[in-house]
Amino acid sequence: MDSRQLWRSALDHAGAGQMEAAARDFEACARLEPGNPDAWNNLGSALQLLRRFQEAEAAHRKALLLAPEHPEFRSNLGHALFQLERLGEAEAELRRAGPHPDALFNLALVLRRAEKYEEAMAAYDALLAADPGHARGRSLRAMALLEEGRFREGWEAYECRWQLPEFQALRRNRPPLWDGRPGPLLLHGEQGFGDAIQMLRFVPELARRAEGLCLDLDAPLLPLIGDQGWRVKLPPFRPVPGASLPVMSLPRVMDLQPAQLPGPIPYLRADPGKREAWRERLGPRRGRRVGLVWSGNPAYESDAERSVPLAAFAPLRLVPDLQWISLQMGPGRDELPGLGTEAPMLDAAPHLLDFSDTAALLSCLDLVLAVDTAVPHLAGALGVPTWLLLPRPCDWRWGREGQESRWYPGHRLFRQPRRGDWEGCLAAVGQELARDFGPPQPS
Repeated sequence: MDSRQLWRSALDHAGAGQMEAAARDFEACARLEPGNPDAWNNLGSALQLLRRFQEAEAAHRKALLLAPEHPEFRSNLGHALFQLERLGEAEAELRRAGPHPDALFNLALVLRRAEKYEEAMAAYDALLAADPGHARGRSLRAMALLEEGRFREGWEAYECRWQLPEFQALRRNRPPLWDGRPGPLLLHGEQGFGDAIQMLRFVPELARRAEGLCLDLDAPLLPLIGDQGWRVKLPPFRPVPGASLPVMSLPRVMDLQPAQLPGPIPYLRADPGKREAWRERLGPRRGRRVGLVWSGNPAYESDAERSVPLAAFAPLRLVPDLQWISLQMGPGRDELPGLGTEAPMLDAAPHLLDFSDTAALLSCLDLVLAVDTAVPHLAGALGVPTWLLLPRPCDWRWGREGQESRWYPGHRLFRQPRRGDWEGCLAAVGQELARDFGPPQPS
């Protein structure tokens, strides 16, 4: 094929999401026309989508050599450096790109990861001044406002998420948004399990306001909701209410302010029969019972930052008089066979068919130790003491510093001392475990 045919083929492959083929075609274009900066830039962009960031950096640098004043090319190089964790270099390249919207967006990402929060907010403001309709920038700025505790402004701004393609699909075929008037209302899910559990605290008040509340949430949550005795309807609905509300819009509807948190805790309860069944399954106590979650959903874009290899917990499992229970679901469970016979761990996953089952087990534990997944939200909602392991920077809802959570008073937050330093984080956890849960020390 000549370069024009290769170019069309590359664009067709990219449009179909076939990035390996697109990268091969863009590379062939670049080899045929080494003086074409667009070919090198598109190759770099395809390689970034394939997470081949070092190769992407090289391609973007070739594009910039050919077109050194092109702000988009410099922005793309900055993003590749960001993905390679070379934050200082990324910041320098992105600032050189000037007030180009893509460069400002990438600069805000870099500054937040570097924990330069005020500068990141200034970059978001500059981005929206240059491109007021930049939906992803508006959405991330809204989360930054919430992280700062600027709730009224943040919740309102967060409604911009419906301009993003992945959120628009969630609203498709839904009834119109609720205007606050009494009447039947459909509350539906939109993101992860943890988000929904976090917002379930508002359901009893919403049911009083709506005069007929239907909950359309993911199936694993429905048995847990059924355990609560709330005056709500679960699927199927006949007829479907004429108004709807996404679950993460609840704080805006409730005009939630930081001083109102955490509210009544616990706001969820476990099924008594299931709890008793778990007590029997766990058998006689062999020390304090500690549930562990070490890995999140690998489909989540930032999962690699929040998940911790199970092997890293080995020193903690040697703290005496602790009975360890694995709460891990999904792919992370394949790490369990690698454990030694010392300090065994019960794998609870085969008995956890939904969140009602998980709630019953959590209510039998003395402590939950977890990375940032749905489980710590459920434990917090049940009032179970929870130690949460957080990367730097972490999700907006946990704030930027401190060991306390405004959402769950029973949580204790253990943050990485430095970005990527799980060893230091777990060392601090180990010291506290030995002090608070280990055997009494001789005087």
